[in-house]
Amino acid sequence: AFLCIMGFTLLVIVGLFLVNSLALYINIYHVFGGKKDDVSTLNLIANGVFQVAGLALTPLVAWAAKRLGKRRALTLGLVLVCVGFASSYWTYTPSAPYLQILSLCLISPGLACLWIIGPSMLADTCDTDAQSTGLRREGMFNASYVWSIKAGISLTLILSGYLLKWSGFDPALGQQPEPVLHALRLCYAVIPVACVAGAMLCLMAYPVKDSPQKI
Repeated sequence: AFLCIMGFTLLVIVGLFLVNSLALYINIYHVFGGKKDDVSTLNLIANGVFQVAGLALTPLVAWAAKRLGKRRALTLGLVLVCVGFASSYWTYTPSAPYLQILSLCLISPGLACLWIIGPSMLADTCDTDAQSTGLRREGMFNASYVWSIKAGISLTLILSGYLLKWSGFDPALGQQPEPVLHALRLCYAVIPVACVAGAMLCLMAYPVKDSPQKI
């Protein structure tokens, strides 16, 4: 059960943080054609909407976990993440720059499900472990969980630079060629969807029954 939790958490984190920095380059060179001031304004608004949406929907996530079960609620959240990233290929567009906020509004509650329900499932796993071993090992499980998350984020920060280089991005060119922009947009849309799909497979294998009172 613990390995399943680690699997779906790390896959989502890798998929998200690996392409997170690409959104800036897509906005600068594809959406706004090099106008960095306009990108700054958009990022301010988009990040605010993203954070507010995640916080505002926290009660809804808790309700869904109790109503549907943690695994189903989290699966639904991950589906929203997939739809949000997949839609970014069309919503990150010069003709309607702020349309991308629609994608962020789908991604934000999906990730809120992971941050809220994931630790709750970890608590259920600790209880199951205690029943089978007679030991209370929450500290060990939580330390491993948090360390792995930090390690995963650190790894993606390194790999994202290589991903940018692979796309053909050349800072010396200024405005990037269309094939480079197309590669960036594909990476931003496809990589998170593939990782989250793998996360849902890990979630399907999670064997512990829900404890709804621990949301």
